[in-house]
Amino acid sequence: DLHLSLRRQRQMCIRDRVKFVMGTPLISDTFYPNRWDYFTTVTQGDSVYTQQKIILFFDENKLVKWEGEID
Repeated sequence: DLHLSLRRQRQMCIRDRVKFVMGTPLISDTFYPNRWDYFTTVTQGDSVYTQQKIILFFDENKLVKWEGEID
């Protein structure tokens, strides 16, 4: 479960480890380098089954908090 994985990562996590688990962030903003945005959508044809957004925040290369929910 990704939520549990993030919780574990938070305690021992550095950016490289997060990128290994989550993949490259959708948005890497040069003005906010300590914030990574991820967005996922599952669709089939015109039907949207899920849309999820999560924002990760780092301080001194460590994951310190996140916003959003992942099912």
